[in-house]
Amino acid sequence: MSTQKIDPACQDDSSVKMIKALLNQESTGLTGTPLTDEDKKIMREGLDQYLKDCTLCKQQAFNDYTCAKTAQSKLMNSLPFNRKRIYPQRNYEWSYANYVDNNYSPMSTGATKSGTISGLFSNLNAMIKLVDGYMFAANPSSNSTAGGTTKADDYAYYECTGGLTDQDGNVISSPMDAKICQINHQIKYGKEETAPTQSNFIKDQPLNGNFSSSYFVKAGTCPRPDIKSGGECRGKGYDWITSSSDENTKDTQGDCYQPRYAFVDNSAGLKIAGVKLGGLVPSIAKDFLELSPEKVIAAMEGNSINGSFIIEPCPIVEGYQSFKHSIDITKDKQEDKQREDKQREDKQREDKQKEDKQREDKQREDKIKQTNYYLLFTCLILLVLLKSISTF
Repeated sequence: MSTQKIDPACQDDSSVKMIKALLNQESTGLTGTPLTDEDKKIMREGLDQYLKDCTLCKQQAFNDYTCAKTAQSKLMNSLPFNRKRIYPQRNYEWSYANYVDNNYSPMSTGATKSGTISGLFSNLNAMIKLVDGYMFAANPSSNSTAGGTTKADDYAYYECTGGLTDQDGNVISSPMDAKICQINHQIKYGKEETAPTQSNFIKDQPLNGNFSSSYFVKAGTCPRPDIKSGGECRGKGYDWITSSSDENTKDTQGDCYQPRYAFVDNSAGLKIAGVKLGGLVPSIAKDFLELSPEKVIAAMEGNSINGSFIIEPCPIVEGYQSFKHSIDITKDKQEDKQREDKQREDKQREDKQKEDKQREDKQREDKIKQTNYYLLFTCLILLVLLKSISTF
């Protein structure tokens, strides 16, 4: 099997030189950066892939700038300090604009300037589809896949297939434009991403269909004192931190930390009066509601927010207890503890009463907000219909 010949210009890229300098521990702006053997392996793999992608851009995508930018972004995301930050990257970079073009542009709806009877019916169908997109149809849809190649995905379908047209229906895309689009998509999504850890939390969350724009973001670490070796720790996708420089002991003398993730639920839609509307307008309203001060503060404090932001719980490690709970407690300390427990219970009871009242007040406010949003949506859809009718 022949090996792909790397374009010489790619070897002279500044990103390539920087990574080679780091691998060789040469004098750079990041002198002294500790790199493990695993880090070096990951960097070499990312560099090799970048050289192939860069060559593909230069030789088959006509040295296109956007293609080169995609290859560089892919390289940066593959480096050790970035690799586990976001997963999956393709969901994080879901293109809402491409999905809209695929499903609601004149190329998809069949809208026309024609004044004929058939044109009138075509425009009527187009208007119905637009209203559906504004109010009911979700982006992403239940048939979507991030990085896919159909109209239901965020693929630049008409551009990559050479079917891009102007407002008069004339094809304006060239074979060269289509080829660049295809190569750009191939580089961006050609390599399957692997989960950063073997956590069930990551395995259990949906990432396709309506959740094709949902993703995981790193939100800290969890100590894993139950894992005693570097090999077992790294094998699970966790981070092994050791201060030993001895090759014989650095794999047994250290601490294991499990990366902790939060699931960002970007599925479209908002429930109004018990009915979920998945269109553009309800989704924008949902985004505004998610930015309410109490939810932002709750997320900053490390709390999950149902339906939008779920933080992975740290595993309960058997036998791992703090020192103050492992010592023998004398009779006097037991009495102190009982007194503290009673005070804590009293405070928890008071807090619960306050929370119940706040919850009731919030439910009342939410009902008022839902009514207001329903009226707002009705007004918006009427405006859209009126504008569409005036346009047609």
